[in-house]
Amino acid sequence: MTNIKANGGEFVPRGWIVDVEAPQTLETMFANMSELDNVQIRLKEDKGSLLLFSAGDKQYFWNLVTQEGSEVLEPTDYDELLEQIDKDITKVRVQALPEPDDLEG
Repeated sequence: MTNIKANGGEFVPRGWIVDVEAPQTLETMFANMSELDNVQIRLKEDKGSLLLFSAGDKQYFWNLVTQEGSEVLEPTDYDELLEQIDKDITKVRVQALPEPDDLEG
């Protein structure tokens, strides 16, 4: 496996990219829909619809097509998460985020 490094020297899984168009727009959208603070986009699938975000010390996936998000439950360590995404993303344990309407009640 070839370790691709992002600008900051961080490992980037195969099939994912660091450069994302309109990152602030996407961060604002995700923050508004999830009601999370301090949202930062980390990675995007190169030829897919998934984004990887962080908010605080947690990581989240957001699907641009379905407009659904999920919190990463395991692995909790960011570097381990990147390694697992590279090996087999289906082994990442996630929990769906509640719909925005569900957050109010």
